[in-house]
Amino acid sequence: MNLKNLITSGYNFKDEEYELKLKFMLFNSMLLFNVAIVLVATIARLINAQYIQAIVDITYVIFASTIIYSARQSIHNFDKLVYYLMFLSYLIVSFSFYIGVIVIAGLSWYIVLLLIIFFFKGGKDGIIVFIISLITIVLISFTKHNYPFTEILFGLIPFFVSLFFMYYYERRNNNVKHRLIENNKILNEKNEELLVLNKKLELLSIIDPLTKIYNRLKLDTVMEIHFETYKRYKNIFSIIIIDIDNFKEVNDIHGHLVGDDILKSMVEIIKSNIRKTDTFGRWGGEEFMIICEEINCDDTYLLGEKIRKSIEDYEFDVIGKKTISLGISEINCEISINELIRRADEALYNAKNTGRNKTIKFKNIKL
Repeated sequence: MNLKNLITSGYNFKDEEYELKLKFMLFNSMLLFNVAIVLVATIARLINAQYIQAIVDITYVIFASTIIYSARQSIHNFDKLVYYLMFLSYLIVSFSFYIGVIVIAGLSWYIVLLLIIFFFKGGKDGIIVFIISLITIVLISFTKHNYPFTEILFGLIPFFVSLFFMYYYERRNNNVKHRLIENNKILNEKNEELLVLNKKLELLSIIDPLTKIYNRLKLDTVMEIHFETYKRYKNIFSIIIIDIDNFKEVNDIHGHLVGDDILKSMVEIIKSNIRKTDTFGRWGGEEFMIICEEINCDDTYLLGEKIRKSIEDYEFDVIGKKTISLGISEINCEISINELIRRADEALYNAKNTGRNKTIKFKNIKL
């Protein structure tokens, strides 16, 4: 086992766990260093016949080794391990102070505990350790050793200095966290705004501004998707190209505003007759396209006739009656998308050239 595995307890931390990795490595490093120092001190105490303190040191080493082993078993016990180590260290330092091994000038060990718990667990737990350590020192100093008040006060000065720095650090750290939270909040709001704007831009790129249905770009994309699906899974689809008969007369006689209203009304009628799975869009000018998923040419013809009759029966404002012509083609393994569109166009032109107000399937055209 190398030193790195020993310090990290063999865990491979993720990039987002950097702070946990740092604390874990510092915790294990501190514990291993502490065990090494205590082992050396134990040998020295045995040589100097300080058997009680030597037994305490050995107990510390055993418990500390147990904590290191527990860290290797589960990283999720990290918070508990910190508390176990702090409690064990607190008992050792307090006992040493009580039996006189640590004099009042050596109470910096309590400060070390204070700073460690503050670093690992934060200011709230640091204050708790500070209060407990302060009470312990005062009680032992007065009841066991009868230290003069001035000497106790001198020994406690480092505590209050440490507390001041802890308070300063915690306040500054909280200010930084507060700023980060505010900045993240602003950033999230900006991201939300960007998402909304991107959604609007996406819609603008695929929606016809006049009729509010899909434009040719979107229709091309959907046809590509259906074509790829057909090549792989043989899921058929058909298309209908719709043209308003003699629409130029509407614009010439009544103006383009009336023409726009007619287009919008046509769209609403067609939308009310198609399936939810169909893709409907403006192909260009007064032409529309319907991409009919999972439906053959014959069934698409029935849909086209339903639409044609609905338009034929409708009474439009200003102009009265109006009709449409429709051309239909179906995908097969021998044609491309361009050929599919060309066939629907040819069927449409055939409908217009043979009297208009018709639905024509490409396969019924006599070539």
